[in-house]
Amino acid sequence: MSSTRIIAPVLALLLAFGCGRKPVEVAEDDGVYYTCSMQPQVMEQRPGKCPICQMPMIAVRQNTTPEEGELQLNTLQVQLGNIKVDSARVRTIQEELLLPGRLVVDQRQVTTVSTHVMGRVEKLYFKNIGERVAKGQPLYAMYSEDLNVTVSELLFARDMAKRADPGTEDPGRLERSARNKLIAYGLTEEQVDAFADLNSAPYTIDFLSPAAGVITELSIREGETLMQGAMVMKLASLSSLWAEAQIYPMDRARIKLGAEGRITLPALPDTVINAKLTFANPELDPSSIFGLIRLDIPNDGGMLLPGMQVYVHVPTGEVTTLALPTDAVIRDGDGASVWIATGPGRFKVVMVTTGVEAGGFTAVTEGIKAGDQVVISGAYLLNSEFKFRQGTDPMAGMKM
Repeated sequence: MSSTRIIAPVLALLLAFGCGRKPVEVAEDDGVYYTCSMQPQVMEQRPGKCPICQMPMIAVRQNTTPEEGELQLNTLQVQLGNIKVDSARVRTIQEELLLPGRLVVDQRQVTTVSTHVMGRVEKLYFKNIGERVAKGQPLYAMYSEDLNVTVSELLFARDMAKRADPGTEDPGRLERSARNKLIAYGLTEEQVDAFADLNSAPYTIDFLSPAAGVITELSIREGETLMQGAMVMKLASLSSLWAEAQIYPMDRARIKLGAEGRITLPALPDTVINAKLTFANPELDPSSIFGLIRLDIPNDGGMLLPGMQVYVHVPTGEVTTLALPTDAVIRDGDGASVWIATGPGRFKVVMVTTGVEAGGFTAVTEGIKAGDQVVISGAYLLNSEFKFRQGTDPMAGMKM
């Protein structure tokens, strides 16, 4: 057999084998695209890293594309968005009135400082409203002829008592009389005792604060002559305050004194204060159609200040209704809406009509029914994601 006849079949086998070993091409799956869990707008045809944040991309099947008006998220996006779903159900919630108001000084904690003797203010130690005063601090120094005469009488009576004969009846009577007069003029026992070391009456005498507090009114100036009984200043302790709000007469009958209300503050959004309704004015404000209610507010830490705006939540009764956590309801100029789960990772917005809002829950009277799977956490995130992907408001064109 010739060599040509042998080689030809071998070459044919090699060519056939070589053709069978050509590289295997992976066909692209038209039903899958790759996206980033942190940048869902990225959509690539092949796996790899996100071009924006360099995180590994994940596969998503296109056959799960949401229907019109729906939003589709993968499992990781749901987890990262803290999106939680719960069944809408009937609840008993506390109905309440929401009233705007403000904090004011508790008038029971106000001390009015007045002068008990005629004299001239030589020095004023506190000159500004809002300054804090400690109990026993000097408020002002006064020159008073009546004070000087009385102090002189005290010193003279003490000398006379020391020199009195042993048989003299009640040698300290004049001293006690002068002492009592000085205390009636507004001096303290300690101040009167300190006069024992003097040889003559001082030119001016300090008057001390009878209480601690913040100056809310200041009625005197240095060099001014005060008559007996004139008001010097007002001191307010801010350890407690009043929350005052106006109320319509028709709502006045719905509230009860002693009811436990809540106070929220725009300036301190994370602060909620429980307080009792202690006063409801039996008369209407003659300049308006409103009545006045008041709640006592503790202020031990001094965080609250008079003049702060507040919202007063006053309970009026209980109501049983279909209700959702308030965070589940999205409100804007078009109305109220909620997101409901239509399937695994699928969400759709629904317009609703709301009612009573209290205790962290909002009543829903139209739009959903008991048993609907409603997004109770992450609703605003879904709203933003829909606007980002679609470029339109999910409630656009909807009517209730």
